[in-house]
Order: sequence, then structure tokens, then C-alpha cells
Amino acid sequence: MLPPPLLLILLFIPVAMVLILPCVSALLSKQAQGMNKMLWALAALLLSWLGYFIYYYARVHGKSAPR
Repeated sequence: MLPPPLLLILLFIPVAMVLILPCVSALLSKQAQGMNKMLWALAALLLSWLGYFIYYYARVHGKSAPR
């Protein structure tokens, strides 16, 4: 079994990528400029949680519910 600090690091990397990568992508985009970049990054950060929730409810939660 992995030591706890290494396990935490291995769990942190994918979580950080899922949360941070869309924001960084919006900030580095050449299609938006100025305040629009900040708004896209903020929307990517806040609205991604909505997408995760919908996926969880539709796929993960739906499979565990008795029919």
C-alpha cells in the first residue's frame, strides 16, 4: 500500500486538473480578451460543478437506485 502522503498527492493531481484546467484554458485562450477572459474562467470554475452534479445524478445515482 502507498504511504498516506503519496496517496494524497496522487489523488490531488487529477482533482486539481479537473478543477483548474478549464480555468487556465479560458485564461490562456486567444479568442477572448480583457474582462471576458476573467468571466469565462469564472464560469468554467463555477459551472463545471453543475455539469459534475448532473452527470452524477444521471449516471452514478441512477444506477444505484432500485427499479
